Amino acid sequence: MEIVPARLSPKLLEEVQETALRAHRALRCSGATRTDMIVRGEEIFVLEVNTLPGMTRTSLLPNSAAGMGISFDRLCQILVEDALSRHAEKA
Repeated sequence: MEIVPARLSPKLLEEVQETALRAHRALRCSGATRTDMIVRGEEIFVLEVNTLPGMTRTSLLPNSAAGMGISFDRLCQILVEDALSRHAEKA
């Protein structure tokens, strides 16, 4: 069960976000990924980095975005703009 937004202290939430970003970069991912974790006390355990997260209106990535105030339509726009930008860099 996902809880959005996560019930973590601001400090721990920042650490979780940084951990997800480090995992994304370490695996040389691009675009949207979803990092599944377990937080026990102050310990963060990365379970997996999902490189093809679901994109239905009820999937985890859109739910996480909604928890940050990003609508589904805006999330789709962000993803398309990011993909176009990455493609332009390669051309």
